[in-house]
Amino acid sequence: FTPGDLPLPDKGNFNYRRLAQQLISTATHLHASKYEKGKHVNGQSNDERRNNAKDNLPKGKMGNGQYLLEFDDAKITELEKEAIANGRIELRANENVCFITYTFPHIIGFAAPTGEPTKTILTEWTSRNVHSHPI
Repeated sequence: FTPGDLPLPDKGNFNYRRLAQQLISTATHLHASKYEKGKHVNGQSNDERRNNAKDNLPKGKMGNGQYLLEFDDAKITELEKEAIANGRIELRANENVCFITYTFPHIIGFAAPTGEPTKTILTEWTSRNVHSHPI
């Protein structure tokens, strides 16, 4: 999808929303399987994905939020669109970063660093790219 074509939630003042829209309009969407070698869809089972969400600091491994195995790129894109339309915006203008968080009524994956099931997604615009992960 083209991120700039999606409406933002009706939250925040006019200037805040204008800057957020400018960031989004220049962004490119990255499917979960393509973002940093699929770091948020890493594992062949939900047990593996839960473990990949956990920190294992003795081995120097930081966990990454993981989507449920049954969520492919198309389903994750649907989640992202719903989050963008209905979520809470946090804009860091000095860093050109925009975050939108949204909590679904159902489990979407496993949160880092604990590997606990989560219903919350973080959709972020950074470095001119849009991607997301469970938090």
